[in-house]
Amino acid sequence: MWPLFLSWKAIFIFVTIPVLSFCGKGDEESVPSEQMMAVNGSVPVGSQCPYGYYTDPKPLKVNGWECGEVLQSIDIVESPSALILQADCKKKLLTVRTVDSLLDSTWEIMPDGTFSLTVDSGALKIRDDGAGNPNCVTFPSTEVWGKIDCGDADKLTINYDIIWWPGRGKNPSAYRPAALTGPECKLPSTCYFHSTGQLKQCE
Repeated sequence: MWPLFLSWKAIFIFVTIPVLSFCGKGDEESVPSEQMMAVNGSVPVGSQCPYGYYTDPKPLKVNGWECGEVLQSIDIVESPSALILQADCKKKLLTVRTVDSLLDSTWEIMPDGTFSLTVDSGALKIRDDGAGNPNCVTFPSTEVWGKIDCGDADKLTINYDIIWWPGRGKNPSAYRPAALTGPECKLPSTCYFHSTGQLKQCE
C-alpha cells in the first residue's frame, strides 16, 4: 500500500501545479490596458461659503487617459475659469459655478450625501493636440461626482472626482463669447482628463 500511496501523491502534485499556474496567468491578462499620460498644467477648483465669499481656488493636478500614442504628454496653456462648488446640507443642494460667471447651476444631493452631475465649464487651451493644431482650444464636457460629509454644516467636506471630456462640451454662455480663441483641438474621442480631490468648504 505504501508505494501506491506515493504514486497517488505524485499524481496529485503533477496535476495541481499546472492548474494553479494557469489560473495565475489568467489574472495577469485581466489587468486593464488603459494608458495614463502626464498633463503639464492644472485646473483650479475652489468652494464658496454660505455667507457669499469664495475661498482661493487651488490648482488641481490632472492626468490624461486614452489620449493616443502620438503625444507623450499634454501641455495646458490656459485652463477654464476656476470651478467653484457650494454645498447646502440642509437643502441637499450643490451649486456649481465658475469665477467668470459663465456657469451657475444647482444640483440635488442624494440622502446618503453622494452627487453626480455634468456641466459645460468653459474652454481649455492645449499647446499641441498631436494632429497639427498648435495652441488649440476645446470645450470639454465636465463630469463631477463624489460625496459630501455634512458633519459640520458650516465647514463641511466635499470629496470629488472630475473628468473633462475634450470636444464634448460647448460654451456655457449663449450670449458671451469664450475668452480663449484658437483652432479646434482634434484629440481622440476616447481621451479624457481626470483628477480627484477634497474641499473643506469655507477654508
